[in-house]
Amino acid sequence: MFIYLVIVLHAVSIVSGYMQYDLLLRARDIGITDQEAEVNDLRHQVIAILIVMTYIVSTIVFLQWFRRAYYNLHTLLPDRLDFNEGWAVGAWFVPIINLYRPLRIMRELFEEAAAFLKKKQVSTYVQDNEWLMISWWTLWILGGLIDRISWRVYEDAETIDELINMTLTDMATSGIVVLCGILAAQLINRYNQLEKVLEVAAGDGAESIPAVEIISRED
Repeated sequence: MFIYLVIVLHAVSIVSGYMQYDLLLRARDIGITDQEAEVNDLRHQVIAILIVMTYIVSTIVFLQWFRRAYYNLHTLLPDRLDFNEGWAVGAWFVPIINLYRPLRIMRELFEEAAAFLKKKQVSTYVQDNEWLMISWWTLWILGGLIDRISWRVYEDAETIDELINMTLTDMATSGIVVLCGILAAQLINRYNQLEKVLEVAAGDGAESIPAVEIISRED
């Protein structure tokens, strides 16, 4: 829910960014009133505050889900996973490691769950999510990189041309966040479905596994 809210707010930010871009073009070419500038600044500031607040909450909720999913898999497969469940949170905050280990843990969630279901002869309920994980992680790294570069380059932006370039960069970053959020939501939904299957299979109830729309790699 919070990821979807972040997506919506960034989509609104793109619209607001385009309005600011149009305003800056007019300011450069024909000029604008102080009132127009103040309304634009207020709108952009409100959206930015909402994004930061929602981002913080969604990050906390996602990390709780990520750690819990890894913990649940640890409970099911105590000797097969590469890291303890604490790394499902810690991996996001350790420099260098945060560039690859969260993806590795996400991949491990799906792969080890698939291996368990295959052992239980229910592998037809496991989908190949590799492209989805790679796309999600590539966008996550790319968005963070562009955001950091933009902050350094345009931190002291003053001229209208600099503000125009900053606005376009912010719109591009928001677009990446929207796509990244959509992919993250898909991964969460798919793994939530997979956990329902795991729960039944772990209880030796393969015959009553719920019907979910997940296709096997072999198919």
